[in-house]
Amino acid sequence: PPAGGGLTGEQRKEREALLERCQAAGSQDHYATLGIDRTAGDDAVRHAYYKLARLYHPDRLQKPHLADMQRQLEGMFAAITEAYNALGHPAARAEYDRELAGRAGKHRKDGALDKPAAARDAFLRGRKAMETGDTFEAIRLFETAVENDPSRAEYFHHLGLCQGQNPRWRKRAEESLLKAIQMNPGSVASYLELARVYRKGGLERRSMEMYQQALQWDPTNAEALEATAARGREGTSTGILRSLFKKE
Repeated sequence: PPAGGGLTGEQRKEREALLERCQAAGSQDHYATLGIDRTAGDDAVRHAYYKLARLYHPDRLQKPHLADMQRQLEGMFAAITEAYNALGHPAARAEYDRELAGRAGKHRKDGALDKPAAARDAFLRGRKAMETGDTFEAIRLFETAVENDPSRAEYFHHLGLCQGQNPRWRKRAEESLLKAIQMNPGSVASYLELARVYRKGGLERRSMEMYQQALQWDPTNAEALEATAARGREGTSTGILRSLFKKE
């Protein structure tokens, strides 16, 4: 709990409910994450996602009594977004349904998991490693996931997310995130993360390009709006200074 204690009954209840949901996020399938059954239509999938986004978007949970849970809350919302990306598009949903059917089937004779199932298992364990701050273990598991199933954008996204935390691996992070964007061009999260990687590396122009791409898909994204607005203010100041020097 936050330092100082003194939580109200409602605050304590909210923390407990959110913690329970965060803990379940890494182990549920996408249908359970969205709270729908497997026969749900496209509209039901969409409505479920929008309802959860209104409740659990990290920007809406920026509260003092939840300050120590922000990483977990972001991970939980990432699972919700991942579920929507998989079920909100017919082709991706069909692939995921086949994956679920494969999991329910028999294992190979030697008892080993098939590659997509092994990839999924590694991915979920990688997510848990991220939540506990074990970045190196998370990278190892995400690398296993992409090796076993290189068809999933979210595997590359999370791999790039972890790689980007180490300055020496920024090139690898760029490659992973570009791969994720190539596979899922509407992934605002991948554009934002790549923008951060470029910014940390001093590549401001590329960073702005990624923020602008994010705004193409989400015109209200607060981080992208702030970054592009700040860049515009810097450009205006530079232009004024140049005009003054020219006059002199």
